[in-house]
Amino acid sequence: MHNDDPFYIADVSHCAKQYMKWKQYLPRVKPFYAIKTNPNDFIIKVIGKMGGGFDCASIEELNAVLSVYPDIDCSQQVIYAHPCKQISHLIYFKNRGVRLTVADNTDELIKIKRYWPNAKVLIRLKTNDTHSLIALSTKFGVHERIAIRMFDLAKKLDIYLVGCTFHVGTGCYNTTAFLSSIKFAKILFDIAKTAEYNFKFTILDIGGGFPGVAEESKPNFSEMAQVINQTLDEMFPEIEGTQIIAEPGRYFAAACMNLVTSIIGVRSNNRDYTDILPLAENGVLDINSIENVERYYYVNDGILGSFANILYEKAVFSVSCLRKKTMTLPDPNETLYNSAVFGPTCDSSDQLSPSVHLPLMEIGDYLWFDNIGAYSNSASTNFNGFNTKKYFYIWKD
Repeated sequence: MHNDDPFYIADVSHCAKQYMKWKQYLPRVKPFYAIKTNPNDFIIKVIGKMGGGFDCASIEELNAVLSVYPDIDCSQQVIYAHPCKQISHLIYFKNRGVRLTVADNTDELIKIKRYWPNAKVLIRLKTNDTHSLIALSTKFGVHERIAIRMFDLAKKLDIYLVGCTFHVGTGCYNTTAFLSSIKFAKILFDIAKTAEYNFKFTILDIGGGFPGVAEESKPNFSEMAQVINQTLDEMFPEIEGTQIIAEPGRYFAAACMNLVTSIIGVRSNNRDYTDILPLAENGVLDINSIENVERYYYVNDGILGSFANILYEKAVFSVSCLRKKTMTLPDPNETLYNSAVFGPTCDSSDQLSPSVHLPLMEIGDYLWFDNIGAYSNSASTNFNGFNTKKYFYIWKD
């Protein structure tokens, strides 16, 4: 720690352990890592080495994979899982040997037929994702009536439909979402094989939404896997030979990185800066108001950088303190003060926490944030010239 720039600590072993855990709990399901979650090379290397595939949504994401594995068999290891594809991107994926993609409307099928006629296409289904951090079915997915309309067009245009896909939403905490979605897919598989269509559906993609960190009072990965396995065995028995794949992202990335920031500014006695302190409805001083916190700390990464998902997921991160002078943690018996933590930019909304209890810290001390691997570096900007670029890699036995 010879300078005060922020940095990530990347635990490479975490991705390998998560992959082994996946194969233990979901042995029938091949993971295609969602590159959008975190496109860092070390994650791609580990998942590729262990036999996983990749879910890519753009030329840049596919190139991230190709830069690590230039000789990868894209026909088997990559899915172009974006339902809405730019034509130039679509052609690029076709020319790189990718075969599998998705669609959720007839216009997309017409586009695929024109520019990628030999593509294998999965129909993207609408799900009940109301219990997820970010719902996706408001933007993507079809119900049964529209799916049948796509069946009709695909038969007319001789488009190669091979199965169904769905996504229960980013950060799903409802096991029944997978159950109902798999059952919906089974209905369409049965319709597809009728004499009217005679499609040979062979692939079911159960998407993403798997948690990367266990949270109290919420279903964990093993509990979700149990529901998925039971439903798959009932709806898609292994003897039928249906290939089951998934698109986990947060599951692999969330806990693989921590972030260490430096305190670059402190405002002590913050209440002195406010003329009128806010009161609660009962007339008592509102201690939860940011104007009433006792200290402001400013760190050198923020919501326009690694903490972007505070904005769109209302994410909350645990924070630890480290004193620079002694390189020690604060004494657990130290007095804690109601504090606010801000990012480094000139934007007043760059606020990491309006109220967190911390010991007295100084400029140059460190605030450490755990489990920041998902949608952090991939969603960050370079606003005001702030962007965390430094990595330290570790492997835990």
